[in-house]
Amino acid sequence: HSKMTAAVAAAICVYLEAGERWDLRAELLTNERKFMDEKAFLMFSCDFSGIQKFIYTVASKNALKSLRSRSFFLDILMEYLMDELLSSCGMSRANLIYTGGGHSYALLPDTEETRLRLTEFENSVNAWLAAQFQTSLYLACAWRPCSGNDLRNEPAEASPYVQIYRDLSRAVSEKKLRRYSPDELRSLNSSINRGDGRECKICGVTDKLLEKEDICPWCDRFAKISPLLLANDKYAVVTDTPPEKTPCFPVPNIGGGDRYIRFADHDSVVRLHDSGGALRVYSKNAPHTGLNYATNLYMGDYASDKYMEDLAEDANGIKRIAILRADVDNLGLAFTSGFERKGEGLPPSKRDIYKTLSRSAALSRQMSLFFKYHINSILEKADRSAPYFKIAGAEEDTSRKGRKAVVVYSGGDDIFLVGAWNDVIETAVDIRDSLERFTAGTLTISAGITVCRYKYPIYKAGSEAAALETVSKRLDGKDGITLFADEGHTYKWKIFTDSVAPKCAMLAGFLGGEDAERGKAFLYRILELLRGADDKINIARCAYMLARLEPRKDGERKRLFREFSKKIYEWITDRNQRQELITAIQIYIYMTRERADK
Repeated sequence: HSKMTAAVAAAICVYLEAGERWDLRAELLTNERKFMDEKAFLMFSCDFSGIQKFIYTVASKNALKSLRSRSFFLDILMEYLMDELLSSCGMSRANLIYTGGGHSYALLPDTEETRLRLTEFENSVNAWLAAQFQTSLYLACAWRPCSGNDLRNEPAEASPYVQIYRDLSRAVSEKKLRRYSPDELRSLNSSINRGDGRECKICGVTDKLLEKEDICPWCDRFAKISPLLLANDKYAVVTDTPPEKTPCFPVPNIGGGDRYIRFADHDSVVRLHDSGGALRVYSKNAPHTGLNYATNLYMGDYASDKYMEDLAEDANGIKRIAILRADVDNLGLAFTSGFERKGEGLPPSKRDIYKTLSRSAALSRQMSLFFKYHINSILEKADRSAPYFKIAGAEEDTSRKGRKAVVVYSGGDDIFLVGAWNDVIETAVDIRDSLERFTAGTLTISAGITVCRYKYPIYKAGSEAAALETVSKRLDGKDGITLFADEGHTYKWKIFTDSVAPKCAMLAGFLGGEDAERGKAFLYRILELLRGADDKINIARCAYMLARLEPRKDGERKRLFREFSKKIYEWITDRNQRQELITAIQIYIYMTRERADK
């Protein structure tokens, strides 16, 4: 609330100064009602278009390096651009309402100078993006005038505060549909490829390749900078000149030309700053009060391994990796309607009393904190009191070490995670449960998980996981998870943890002992029958196969079998339980598959 108060005050100050209105007492106190109706503010919004293609269209066995760097580059580019914009408008980061997931909001003064700066900003940034990445990336910008009463949501029955965000969202979407002017399209179409058949071995572009390697300058930078991002003692420093020996990211100078983001340790940052060479300084996951000129950025940077093959090797059972794609359900609705008071007959003034700029900013901050910072602790299993999920049949983890996974991207409200297949499934449940606790059960998340070989192109696996996430989003009320590419493995999270997982545990408990090999053969045969169990003869065949699995000798093993067979028969005769059993069997087979299976 203090931050938003400062933002409003700063915007009012610049607005009144631009109009040479110096009698503040008269303007803001004597004529308060009149001023509150003036369109003194501009709500600004911008959103990167093309993020998915930019980050995930990578074909390389060392894709993890490139993916991590690409994700970080977009995050720090947005932070840098917003700092540049705010500075040019005479504002500070207090006026930055939200930034994350390639999207930003800021509160600015509605002056002619501000509008000129916004137009210059949009044109300059997109010209630079087109020169560097052609049509892969575009920054859609929009701004709308608003008054003090609009920000206070008055009159409440008209919901002006909500309308600001709706108008901005619509305007940004229209910009994405009409990215370029005719002149810009002609310029983009006139770009000439090398014509020698060479293409970048990582991203596939055919121009601007390095002379000695089949790689473009940007992919070369992404690969070389990736190791620096895992170091906690590195700062990102914006300078006017590139470093001589270390890799750096070029970024646009709004006035023209390039600036550079280099990475340096604490002492180097101090020297650069004292000599006037550091234009901006950013720290990562570690606010430094001694460097009051450094802006701390949170980043999901957890990484247990450097290579896909290592992640597959760390998996239990079958040597596979998994890709998780997930995002929060109905987050946009939470921002526009989440603060409404419930109750029949409430007048708009009381129903919408909590729809405020401060609460929206606080919600944005907390969501970013969860997905950019707390995500690391979840993967590290740092909270010793938290009930971390475990698939039955996995090797017992007595050390409580972190998950075998790598955060490729986490920010705003969505996640892209790659790791050992069983750790990814377990982590997905941990994230969902942590979000439920973090939001007191008010927000849910839906996910898609695909399992594949470690050599499988990650951009294809990412697309498949995104498609599975879309399937989860079709559930009534959402809050779901979809596993595996074949149909039928979509569940509410609670059903997966409370019904599918126990079935897997029962399979492990009975089939994981001395009859493991016999049990595995049984599972392969019964799985085929269950997939066609609408045919009643297949249910009879399942019952026959269960009978053949019965131990010959009386005793504890035979008693356990009778409990096991009774449960199995109950499950296969119920459509929903049968599908859950199919999923449980598939997970258990993966968990017990021989390591020799590549």
